[in-house]
Amino acid sequence: MVTMAWYGQEVPPDGNDFVAIAAGGIHSLALKTNGAIVGWGGDVDRGLGGIHDGRTTPPDGNDFVAIAAGGTHSLALRLDGLIAGWGGNYYGQATPPDGNDFVAVVAGAHHSLALRADGSIVGWGSDYYGQATPPGGRGFVAIAAGLGHSLALKNDGSIVGWGADYLGQATPPVGNDFVVIGACLDTSYALTRGPCEYTLVGDVNGDCRVNAEDLELLMENWLVDCGLFPDDPACNRRWGGEVEGVR
Repeated sequence: MVTMAWYGQEVPPDGNDFVAIAAGGIHSLALKTNGAIVGWGGDVDRGLGGIHDGRTTPPDGNDFVAIAAGGTHSLALRLDGLIAGWGGNYYGQATPPDGNDFVAVVAGAHHSLALRADGSIVGWGSDYYGQATPPGGRGFVAIAAGLGHSLALKNDGSIVGWGADYLGQATPPVGNDFVVIGACLDTSYALTRGPCEYTLVGDVNGDCRVNAEDLELLMENWLVDCGLFPDDPACNRRWGGEVEGVR
């Protein structure tokens, strides 16, 4: 594997007060415990005649809670829900939308995505493959952006993909047990939910949480006696990754 470290992007600053990091094309970012951002590495766009675009020079302030680094641009989410963008902006990828209801931001090669508090997604920047045009609706809980594709995790544990799909990178696997997603260039990643470390009282569907879905299942099957009918489908649940009957 060949690395490009001649811009210093692999040489982080001194200190032990960092809480988050992000890596772009040839630059890096780090978020400090005090909410300030540090950038290092290359900020020269060789494709545009060696212009310094400032992607390693974050805005002043100590009210940032999340960071993202793209191919030539950088993003940061403020405590008040506003998004700041800087660096290469020839596709508009560093010009975030208005609003202060954002809870997450990600940066692809030349496009950006943001997740709103209501579970909807906003995209901007290069849209050559449709990567900056997310699906409508709400219910999304996480986002990821690659070279020309994007991913989103839904609240039911399933994944949606859109944009470039010439290597299948925008066609996620089937299932609803995913908890983490990631995208890099033309590849995609997803982490599935492992066995519950603890058994929660009231966790009927075995998803390691007790929420409205469990209540709905209980209401739908409240007349089922699992002691008398242990083979009833309503009595089956997951324990440690295997389906067992509830007794």
